Amino acid sequence: LERLGRRLNGAQAAQANGSPEATATASTDLLVLRQSAFVLAENCGKYADLFEHVGFVVGDELDECATAVLGAIERVQSFQDAVNRLQSAVVESQERRRISCRSRVEAAYADD
Repeated sequence: LERLGRRLNGAQAAQANGSPEATATASTDLLVLRQSAFVLAENCGKYADLFEHVGFVVGDELDECATAVLGAIERVQSFQDAVNRLQSAVVESQERRRISCRSRVEAAYADD
């Protein structure tokens, strides 16, 4: 999750850059981040189900294990929320038309 967090930070920085190349990079990273968040959430859910059904086998350590799983679920949920916010920002930026220096140069020659 920590490595994914660093990747999320990189994607957020690329998105903030605003250039078409950076936005494309952010979009690509976003796909990986969404899939990774989904897999992590599924795994946490499976561990939670496992402890619910056969946690008695663990004995006295069940509380510690269950607490760790609940903590992981909260962290994954926070990560998913951050990924969703980035997704919204990417969609919003793609909906807005960006004016770049290239378009101004092309517009200047269009009048000739």
